[in-house]
Amino acid sequence: MDKWKLCNITNAEGRSGGIAEALVGADMCVALSKNGPDVIKKEWVSKMAKDAIVFACANPIPEMWPWDAKEAGAAIVATGRSDFPTRLTTAWASPGIFRGALDVRARTITDEMCIAAAVEMAKLAEENGLSDEYIMPTMDEVDVFPREAAAVAMKAIEQGVARFTNVSFEQEYQTAKADHFPRPRTGAGCHGNRLHPHARSSTAPKPTEQAVKASINEAGRVRPTRFNIIGFTN
Repeated sequence: MDKWKLCNITNAEGRSGGIAEALVGADMCVALSKNGPDVIKKEWVSKMAKDAIVFACANPIPEMWPWDAKEAGAAIVATGRSDFPTRLTTAWASPGIFRGALDVRARTITDEMCIAAAVEMAKLAEENGLSDEYIMPTMDEVDVFPREAAAVAMKAIEQGVARFTNVSFEQEYQTAKADHFPRPRTGAGCHGNRLHPHARSSTAPKPTEQAVKASINEAGRVRPTRFNIIGFTN
């Protein structure tokens, strides 16, 4: 959708100005614009509504550091980074959406099918217990993918875009779940579908604020350090 058209149909109050003016009293800020930090200022976030939500999703450097958003009053903060709490990425949605669509041979992928996947993802997060640093499942919670696939398949059938219609939610869920790891993984440190007990964990350590800031040079670019290789991989 054209960005200017989107601005006009979502600006019911008729606000004018820039980011600072747009955020005054806002409940939520979703940014997927340019590498930061300080593209979004702390003082702007401080003027948002109480318990505001900030999604700063630019990679590898979010529009503002999550701790700055928290200090400014945001209740929930998410980024696109795997080394910060609450990571947002299409990797949570794509496998389940495509699996569900392909299994019922859908003629297209509709917005409603994508929304169905998002709703199923939210259900799993609610079942596991929501918090300010857990608003959606993690990549380790692989059950989210077959559940999304089943939700997408059912929505495709409901909307009449599926060629295969003789399948239930439970059937699609069980099929997708059984095929999620079709072959044992091989390679260093792996034994079947489990990490070898003596293998080192592949989870990146959580960086400190100082470590993150030290990895950025004066021009705002990422220095090629070991931390960056681990922390910024998508």
